[in-house]
Amino acid sequence: MQAVDRGSDLEVWRLHEMDCFREFDLGGELTDRITKCRGRVREAKELSAVLRTGDKERFVSLFNQQVVKDFPDEFRQFHPVLTEWVRTEILPQRKIGLDHPTAQQPISPGRGGNDRVVLRWNWPPQRFSTDCLIGLCRSAPGREALPDDTTTTSRRRIQRSQWEAADACMPLNLRSTDGRIVAVWAEVDLGFKTLFSEPLILGRVP
Repeated sequence: MQAVDRGSDLEVWRLHEMDCFREFDLGGELTDRITKCRGRVREAKELSAVLRTGDKERFVSLFNQQVVKDFPDEFRQFHPVLTEWVRTEILPQRKIGLDHPTAQQPISPGRGGNDRVVLRWNWPPQRFSTDCLIGLCRSAPGREALPDDTTTTSRRRIQRSQWEAADACMPLNLRSTDGRIVAVWAEVDLGFKTLFSEPLILGRVP
């Protein structure tokens, strides 16, 4: 039960695989937790296997940043290739799914005065990214520009849960000194390294 309380999927799975536990009736709740843990361990092992075999197509279909973070030992030996493949196979804007909204304007006036706007964009799949970085820029960043390579007057990290709670948009208050071009980067957190997508330029604030 200590492993369950600590929330360690890998430890729960390893304990369950020990023969001394197989004859016990663990109860419905714990059995469900073990089933979930086994599924997550299987995800981690499948992902590490495609890194080992060099299968980039399966890597894209299996990649989940949370799995990489939750099972660091499984991926420690693959840090260089994992970083490179995320950069080439996940982060480009056409691949990650960061895009302009399909039915609404990316920048629209908000309620509460002239300095309030509402930003909208299509978020990447959750397995790719759970955080985005908004930058207010004085000039449009280049296609491969990273946040630290871009002159921003203001930055704000947005969690997917915030974006969803606001009905797939993000209200933002601007100051007159802020840059007027809005760019969004999707963040991919691997635990050992944080990487950013190509910037999506939402447009210029009126």
